[in-house]
Amino acid sequence: MKNIATKFLAEYIRENQISVEVISKKLNIPSDKIFPGTRESLTAEEFLTLCQYLNIKPEEIPIDEEIVCD
Repeated sequence: MKNIATKFLAEYIRENQISVEVISKKLNIPSDKIFPGTRESLTAEEFLTLCQYLNIKPEEIPIDEEIVCD
């Protein structure tokens, strides 16, 4: 699995300068899953919780494209 949705959210967090540490503590999601370039995958529950926290509609995440991280 390419983890495209996970990578999209990690990149969104980086681009918007949102603290990975704060999200990790507040949502109880391991920080290594939400850093740009991650090879980890979010669980479905983590994914939906993170989308809700970031106010992103899951269906609007472009999963047909590869996310390129700097």
